[in-house]
Amino acid sequence: MDTLLAPAAALTAGALFGANIHVQRSALGSTDPLVGAFYSVAAMAGLFWLISPFFIKLDWFWSTPAIFFAIGGLVFPALGQSFQIFSIQRVGPALTAAIGSFVPFFAAVPAVLFLEESLGLQGTLAMTLMVGGLIFAAWPKEGVARSFPLWVLALPLGAALARGIVQPVTSAGLSIGGNAVFATLLQSSVSALVLLCLLVATGRGGQAVFAGPGKNRFLFSGLVNGLGILCVNFALMHGEVTVVAPLISTTPIWAVGFGLLGIGPERPHLRHAVVAVMVFTGALLLLSR
Repeated sequence: MDTLLAPAAALTAGALFGANIHVQRSALGSTDPLVGAFYSVAAMAGLFWLISPFFIKLDWFWSTPAIFFAIGGLVFPALGQSFQIFSIQRVGPALTAAIGSFVPFFAAVPAVLFLEESLGLQGTLAMTLMVGGLIFAAWPKEGVARSFPLWVLALPLGAALARGIVQPVTSAGLSIGGNAVFATLLQSSVSALVLLCLLVATGRGGQAVFAGPGKNRFLFSGLVNGLGILCVNFALMHGEVTVVAPLISTTPIWAVGFGLLGIGPERPHLRHAVVAVMVFTGALLLLSR
């Protein structure tokens, strides 16, 4: 039975992340994307502060790992959530989730360049599938122009990049001390401060106070995201990364599935499903080689 805990938790995390994309999309109708990102990340930080007494020691806040986690928080989840929410607004939840599977790509490149790892035939095939999925996502339908400019694809790619590059920093901190809950607590707290500064700098502080009905949905989104991260951490406690990570990457499949069931406001097209399958298959091959 214990052998099923890690896969079950990983799949649950993928499902939560996939559903969360639709929650964020439904909240965008009445709330500014940057304001929504702030509320989402702030709710996530609040959740981890509430559970911190059960998982965190006070002296960890003055430790070296805290520095790594705080640095990671400058990028993720602040930029990751912001790019994702703006991407959902411009290209839709299904395509955002599909291109979000590029996270393994951004994790593999540093490994090849700095850790002297080799992709091999399977890794090369994985990269080909992932890049092919992106090209197919950007390619216009027959006789119909894209509904978004090509540069907009930088938004979901930016979200994937933010999630990818923070992993080595977090891993370095965890190798010294602390735990995953502590890392997530500091990252989400620093990210909330970063987004608050962005709101003030862009003159959107008033919008944050009077955010409209979408505010509550973004708060809920932060809780869903936080629960997803807890599932990830639980899965990693009971299973190997090579088993857990590909199952977490089922996010795009869950997002498309929820959309087809009518949970999301967007009805994904066949091309969205094809992109999700191509990019996820590439991620699976890359992580399981």
